[in-house]
Amino acid sequence: MENTKTVGKKILEILKKIALWFKRIFDSIDGYIEDQIFYLVLFFGIQYLLLKILTEILSKGIINIDGIFKIYVVVLLVYKFYKTIKKYGIHSFLIIDFILGFRFKYFMVYLECLVIELFLIIAFLYIRADNEELLGIYSMAVIIQKISASVMENYLGKVLLNRKIEALNDGKNINVSIIEDTYSESIYLIDHLYDSMKKSLDAKYKSERLKTDLITNISHDLKTPLTSIINYVDIVKNTDNEEEREKYINILDFNAKRLKAMVIDLIDASKTGTGNVDLNYEIIELNELILQVYGQFDARFEEKNLEFDYDSFSDNIFINVDGDQLSRVFENLIGNAVNYSKENSKIIVRISVSENHLIISLSNETEEKIDVKSEDLLEQFVRGEKSRSSEGSGLGLYISKNIIELMKGKLNIKIEDNRFVVLISFKIKTNKKKVK
Repeated sequence: MENTKTVGKKILEILKKIALWFKRIFDSIDGYIEDQIFYLVLFFGIQYLLLKILTEILSKGIINIDGIFKIYVVVLLVYKFYKTIKKYGIHSFLIIDFILGFRFKYFMVYLECLVIELFLIIAFLYIRADNEELLGIYSMAVIIQKISASVMENYLGKVLLNRKIEALNDGKNINVSIIEDTYSESIYLIDHLYDSMKKSLDAKYKSERLKTDLITNISHDLKTPLTSIINYVDIVKNTDNEEEREKYINILDFNAKRLKAMVIDLIDASKTGTGNVDLNYEIIELNELILQVYGQFDARFEEKNLEFDYDSFSDNIFINVDGDQLSRVFENLIGNAVNYSKENSKIIVRISVSENHLIISLSNETEEKIDVKSEDLLEQFVRGEKSRSSEGSGLGLYISKNIIELMKGKLNIKIEDNRFVVLISFKIKTNKKKVK
């Protein structure tokens, strides 16, 4: 008795696996309805043959499965065609896509396809006339129908691909689709190739524009202090008044230092942009570094009556970075904040930890609304005001971003009307204990 139960369980397991296998095959049948017919006939044909053999063995032919199997086939066909139409709409039918894809310039292509289709119909009629066996007639009908669908798909695919390429050649991108793997993949690859080329051309155009801006801005920014130096040198040569001479020498000194700073910025922009920077990593205490940099700008804070609002999640934050380079970043950021901040406002610095990332935010309120996009501000020679009336090379944020990225961090900018926020993040290892 137990052996019988064991055998029964094994048979049920085998039947279950076979049923799941057939289900996967049924679900995998996709494409145009005309194309599905061939695979569905094979699918149901194999099932019918297996069931016939099984009933013959078990019932010696007493049980007739034909009626039940017909209902089963009809139900599954309705379900399959419903799912296909729901997925593709009117494009579920190859003949509809074939008609919609017609253009008069492809008349000869369509005519050639129709001649082949007519030849297949005639061939089937001849076969049917010489064959009275229903199974043979049905088999040939399904095979010829599959060949017919494949021919139509092939011609439609050629037309659609040609239309796609012609449109791209004219600088347009049209949407064409076909439910056939080879041509569908080709159209997909062409679309992505077009997108890649467009992005590449846009990037090249942007690069050329930036080069033009670079030359213009370098010329402007270097010319101003150079002209001033040349003019004041001539004045110093021709003046005998010691007091005036001292005044002009101080102006010369200021412009020479300004010119030197611009040249250093240009060199640093080039080095950091190409990654040609030697980083000397060391363990530094972040709070101390930022507050030391702030101390360099103390006098300028007083001039504009600015408040430095600083808050950190911990009094001791030790990180492994290049201290000199990170100091350079905060000199740029705090210097920018002082230059553009509204008088009697706050420059706010916050340090926090979020999801294993150390987050440093620096924000300030500017005099006017910033009309430059945040991503553009991280490019070379871009300033928050377009008049370029403020001092500086316009390279500070670009250099800062490059330095942070070289140290495996990220620097992003957020602009909300006249509030400017810089966010720096470093991935860190933290203890599982909550920081108080």
